[in-house]
Amino acid sequence: MTLSFYSILLAAALGATLLFSTGCASTETLELGGPEADCAEILCRDPMTVRLVTGSGETHETTFDQPLPIVIKGKAVTIFPGEEIFVEAEVVGGRLVNLQAVEAVRSPERTLTLNLAQQDDGGMLFTAINPFPTLLKYHLQMMLPTSDALKKTSSCPVVPDGGFVFEHWPHPIFQLVLTDPRLDAEASRCEY
Repeated sequence: MTLSFYSILLAAALGATLLFSTGCASTETLELGGPEADCAEILCRDPMTVRLVTGSGETHETTFDQPLPIVIKGKAVTIFPGEEIFVEAEVVGGRLVNLQAVEAVRSPERTLTLNLAQQDDGGMLFTAINPFPTLLKYHLQMMLPTSDALKKTSSCPVVPDGGFVFEHWPHPIFQLVLTDPRLDAEASRCEY
């Protein structure tokens, strides 16, 4: 993939974050830059190859030749198959803000643990662990191996105090993007 992929992902992730956190489209101009600029300041994943087995048994493979941010602009978390990531957050007004990927759990009371894996049947399993004392809710978008577009998908509330949730899809997912994480004691439904 190229820088254009990063720009598409960044614009889509930030657009979704701005739209859902403010309730309306933003007119803010964003300096997209590139992953190399961001990776000088934040934790990034190393260059890598993402491999998925498709429903037909074929292998879909994408190689990233440069580091890519795990958290984009402190607002959107990206996760690829085979990754377990740790994201520290601050709580402000019930919203998780200042998201920051970390190499290891240093502050367990404010660190989310996220995992995405492909199952033997080709489906995907996403796990989220919530360290906060209230139910956690967020928006999830998925990118399929056959598209550069992000598609909305449902997510279930995550049980508090070290509780977790499993999300399963019966098809391959190239990556998930998590936006608008928030604490919601009333959350009870699996929805976008």
